Amino acid sequence: MTSPLARLVSATRTFSRCSGACLGGMMLTALLAAGCGSSDGVSGVSGLSGEQARTLSSVVATSGSQDSIAERRVVRTTTTTSTTSTTSAVASGRNWAGVRSFACQFNELDLVTALSSNFDLLVTDYSSDGSDAGRYTATEVRQLQAGGKRRVVAYLSVGEAENYRFYWKRSWSPGSPGWLGPENPDWQGNYKVKYWNAAWKSTLYGSPTAYLDKIIAAGYDGVFLDVVDAYEFWEDQGRGSAGADMATLVKELTAYARTHGGGADFGVFLNGGEGLIGDTALLSTITGLAKEDMFFGLDGLGVPTDPAFTKAEQAMLKPAVDAKKLILSIDYSASVSDRSTAHLRAAASGYLEYVSSSLGLDQLIAQLF
Repeated sequence: MTSPLARLVSATRTFSRCSGACLGGMMLTALLAAGCGSSDGVSGVSGLSGEQARTLSSVVATSGSQDSIAERRVVRTTTTTSTTSTTSAVASGRNWAGVRSFACQFNELDLVTALSSNFDLLVTDYSSDGSDAGRYTATEVRQLQAGGKRRVVAYLSVGEAENYRFYWKRSWSPGSPGWLGPENPDWQGNYKVKYWNAAWKSTLYGSPTAYLDKIIAAGYDGVFLDVVDAYEFWEDQGRGSAGADMATLVKELTAYARTHGGGADFGVFLNGGEGLIGDTALLSTITGLAKEDMFFGLDGLGVPTDPAFTKAEQAMLKPAVDAKKLILSIDYSASVSDRSTAHLRAAASGYLEYVSSSLGLDQLIAQLF
């Protein structure tokens, strides 16, 4: 990472198994934090719209055993990259503006808990354990969509290969195949990839056995693209076109999805890709961006984020906010008060907010609106 504010979450952040008893133990708190100050210049809620200033309530649904099965990386950066490309992509046709709330859970999603929640958008994994056998069925995806009331988006890493995914071959090692790079020292089992390589792209999309094609076939409403900022690693390795290469991949992948079964309304969200939105073609193509730790969690669960980091990220995300893209702010704190504060600050910034009570994104926190 080139930015002094760039951080990596510790290797203790993992997927964790959530049992079917996740509805046990619930806590309801209603709040209206009028006059609440914030370090990023939000001095209260008087400037919020009536909808933003409405009472926020949180229901914490956490119980069940937890088994760590794989690690997920979370990269934070304020590095800016302005790229342009002539690669065409199909613009998103869905009016995603109706999404007012979202949640993330990336492992062993408890369907009963998820079905009983009232989120407009759920970001989850394609598979309960990374394997093809563990994938959620088209029927389960339709159930989660609740007759069109909820959109369900599947996780897809485009910047690293994961050795717990269905596509991984045991014979693989860094350099073999040639597009497979070194293992991420902070995330065991995750390997950098030369994402501009045709063979890696064919792993992601282009055939019935490719990752994106499986997601489309299952009926998901979109994808949550992770490790988009892998271009920074390759820039440090001397590839000057790394940022443009990633922007091209995202646009190609998006165009493919929307013309091969996903439909013009297929959603594409970038996690950690704010450094690329200087490419106006990319910005017009995507549905939104996710950013973690804007307000809490950059330095640990419940730890307020450095105001300098928040301010820098808000400035980088402003073009996306102005373009009316969905900004999914994901913070980490077990405190109800922190969650309340994060929701209010996010609303004032034009973001949607989700606050996880654990660093593993392995428990569902249900919001009542």
